[in-house]
Amino acid sequence: MSSKHHSAILVRLLVPFAGALSFACVGCVENTAGDMALAEVQKLKAETRATEARLAALEGRQMYVGQQLSYLAGVIGEVGREAAAKAELVSRRQDEVAQNLERLERAGIERERARAAAESPQTIVARAQAMIDAGQIKATVKNGRTKLEAVEGAAPASPSIPPPSPPVAPTRSLELEDPWAGQRKPTAPASPPVKPTGRRMSDDLGF
Repeated sequence: MSSKHHSAILVRLLVPFAGALSFACVGCVENTAGDMALAEVQKLKAETRATEARLAALEGRQMYVGQQLSYLAGVIGEVGREAAAKAELVSRRQDEVAQNLERLERAGIERERARAAAESPQTIVARAQAMIDAGQIKATVKNGRTKLEAVEGAAPASPSIPPPSPPVAPTRSLELEDPWAGQRKPTAPASPPVKPTGRRMSDDLGF
């Protein structure tokens, strides 16, 4: 009886202790789950902050790249404007040089024309005729070629009144080709004179 009584007392003492122990275990389990959930939340927050930092860095890089592109676009536009201005200046200078060359060519052509007109055969012949009339030179034509001889010591005189040339004066021969020699028709050689045929006796006799 005494042993049963002691067992009952022990059971009554252990039951509250077991309940308290079970409650403590349940609390420990709940605390562990809460800590794990809190740690997971903290981890997610840290990852979110890291992602936001990376996004901010990317946005900063994009902004920097955009600024650099804007700067490069401005530089390229400025270079393009300078190149266009230089090209226009070069084109204007080329036009001026071309105009100057054209003026110089026209002036050279006019000078050549004036020189050619001054040295034309008509001018040379007129000058030679004036010198012939003045007695400074004398001309002789032989075989279609005009030979001019300058008279040394002859003073120039009026073409209408040529001075008498000295009988024996040193001369200097100068041959000039007649500019119209090629245009003249060749003269036929003089034919020998035709002698009249005498009357023959055979004519009277009818032979």
